[in-house]
Amino acid sequence: MDDRSLIDYISGTADQQTVDLVEGWSMQSEENMHHFTAVKDEYIYSSFPNTPASDKQMRVAEEIIQQNTKFRRIEKLHYVTLGAVAIFIIALLTNMALMFLHSSSKPQEQVLPVQRIAFADYPKSYTHTIYTNKGTKGEVMLPDSSIVKLNSDSKIIFPDRFMGPTREVFVAGEAYFKVKSKPDTPMVVSTNRDIFIKVLGTEFNVRAYDNEPMTRTTLYSGKVDILGKKSSGEQFKLAELKPSESYVTRMKEAPLKVLKADTIKIAAWSRGVLIFDNTPMDMVIKELERWHGASVTVKNDKVYKYTFTARFKQESLVQVLESIKFCTDIKYTIDGNNVVLF
Repeated sequence: MDDRSLIDYISGTADQQTVDLVEGWSMQSEENMHHFTAVKDEYIYSSFPNTPASDKQMRVAEEIIQQNTKFRRIEKLHYVTLGAVAIFIIALLTNMALMFLHSSSKPQEQVLPVQRIAFADYPKSYTHTIYTNKGTKGEVMLPDSSIVKLNSDSKIIFPDRFMGPTREVFVAGEAYFKVKSKPDTPMVVSTNRDIFIKVLGTEFNVRAYDNEPMTRTTLYSGKVDILGKKSSGEQFKLAELKPSESYVTRMKEAPLKVLKADTIKIAAWSRGVLIFDNTPMDMVIKELERWHGASVTVKNDKVYKYTFTARFKQESLVQVLESIKFCTDIKYTIDGNNVVLF
């Protein structure tokens, strides 16, 4: 395999034929993976400016190395982009690539209708786990250049490099995907509810918070297949979404439904807009806690009998609470980010 093809693959400029050739060749032997990793490391290092790193940046790099097998919690995504710091991370990339080579050498179980490398089979050191705290949002670029926006209090897990016949991603919380088209390698997004979203190249929003009974997948463009999983582990197709449709599930309730979607409202969060539309107060409270990083205590259950309709863009927590107070009989006290409703 010539280095030019490897560099095209690493930089994301290779055509599909080259992508398939490089991925097949790199998995043929440990020697090939060593060479691929060496070219990747050299390409990464040559892309960094030759600028001395500050003490703070050195500390960040050392922390990354020390915690490379742990989950990372972020408020905003930052990247260390100095050559003097990058050299510390090169060895880590090599180890991750070699670990995955050994782990993926075992035969793959074929599961219909999608052949997959089970996400649990990826070594932990080969995966990235990104969190967004309450009150913050983030944006992640996946290894295939797909873009994912994360809402507050959300999590995404993905590998350092997609391998095999599918692109595996796990999401808990809410995320808006812009998936790069790869017809021969579908992306499979799994959630905490045994629902799998199979896509080729499309835009969709998925909401699956642990503390909410409802999950919703909303399609904006392209096509999405919703898959379920039998007790045997075999996957089966539940529904196919068309643009402006949502697939909605509720825990312990049937049937599962495909509904017409209000696409503007559902993904408003990704544009920095918070919309309530006759929303029950318990859901309003959850949104305020995520959106503003607040802790809300309800002193009287009568608070929950209200619904609320409003639209906010850059209003503060106090301004939102004043709107609730104006529209209902609910009153509040606030101390920092601690709110009491009564």
